Amino acid sequence: MTWFKEKSFMFAMILIIFIFIIINFFFSNSVTYIIVTVFLGIETLWIIFIFSEIVDNGKRT
Repeated sequence: MTWFKEKSFMFAMILIIFIFIIINFFFSNSVTYIIVTVFLGIETLWIIFIFSEIVDNGKRT
């Protein structure tokens, strides 16, 4: 839970981008495609970072 308190700004940014993508889902244009690509890249890196933190915590104990 401490991790979420420290990274709450990043979590909020990803949530805002996700909401923006859902709002613009019905407007197909190049800007939406760029935003979706950036969001998926950020989300992938975020998931990799979370799993690396879990693995590191598992090795410490």
